[in-house]
Amino acid sequence: MLDPRPYWNFDDPAASEAVFRDLLETTQDAVDRVVVQTQIARALGLQGKFDEGMNLIDSLPDIDHTTLAWQAIEMGRLHRSKGEIESAGANFILAMTQSDQEEEERPDPVLESLHVDALHMYALVLSPADQIAFTKEALAKVNQSANPLVRRWSVTFLNNLGMAYSEVGDWQSAYAAFLDAQGDARQQGDEGRIFVARYMVGWALRNLSRTDDALAHMTALQSDLLAAGRSDQYVEAELAILRGESDG
Repeated sequence: MLDPRPYWNFDDPAASEAVFRDLLETTQDAVDRVVVQTQIARALGLQGKFDEGMNLIDSLPDIDHTTLAWQAIEMGRLHRSKGEIESAGANFILAMTQSDQEEEERPDPVLESLHVDALHMYALVLSPADQIAFTKEALAKVNQSANPLVRRWSVTFLNNLGMAYSEVGDWQSAYAAFLDAQGDARQQGDEGRIFVARYMVGWALRNLSRTDDALAHMTALQSDLLAAGRSDQYVEAELAILRGESDG
């Protein structure tokens, strides 16, 4: 099955839409064609064209459980972006069930990753307390997997776990989750995700009132960002708070 992830540039959904439309022109396999079109719908959603994306998914054929899973997860994302949480949740549950390969001797690695994505998206429509419990269970599955496409999800799950803890005011647990996310991001070697994970650690340090540690952490992060030719408004905003230059 085609893995759409390498074709994505989430910083430029319009460009990604064009890439997938070009890919559709050369894709012959019926299942892969559905996969590509669900990604066009996702790109439309990221541009705020929710109804256009939904109409596209509704027009696609239901070939098998694989295509149903892709259609459901992308329809769920569109509903969630529109604030239609109940419909989003129902679609994420459908995506989870249609992508479940627990009984398969040789599971498809891309569909395995989709299943974990569906778990991740479903967690986001739960209350913070329910999200914490659900994410912990899903994270255990991720960590037990031998599939590298699945294992890379650990950073996302840990970050989301940290955010859920922060929403219930448990900043010590949030900090621990963000630290773990930072460690996994370093292991995976994705520079962009490393920078994000480091920011989250610094943010948690400030909210734990560890101001000196947070300032040192964010200062080092800003220095490394500049060395890499990058800038980040959130890092700059945190530094302004920590230096007393902002009301925060």
